[in-house]
Amino acid sequence: MLNKGDVFVFPQGLIHFQFNPSYDRPAVAIAALSSQNPGAITIANAVFGSKPPIADDILAKAFQVDKKQHKIRKKINTPPAETKRLSQIYRAVAAAVFY
Repeated sequence: MLNKGDVFVFPQGLIHFQFNPSYDRPAVAIAALSSQNPGAITIANAVFGSKPPIADDILAKAFQVDKKQHKIRKKINTPPAETKRLSQIYRAVAAAVFY
């Protein structure tokens, strides 16, 4: 948990998220990147396959779905190379959510 005045640096290439647990106090985040082209990260792999996993309630809020729908995450948690179907799910999730 960061407090007022704290600074945190995310290593290059690390996917991360911010969550403000306080409803009555707004949070401000300032981001700076090392270039205008920060690189590429497969978001679906990083979000649904993160270790430790992102909490289901946070994913539900981020994707605006019911917490019960987190079961798809368990199916997506397998690397896409294992099956053609999962590979299609990765692409569909990334296309629907992030583009």
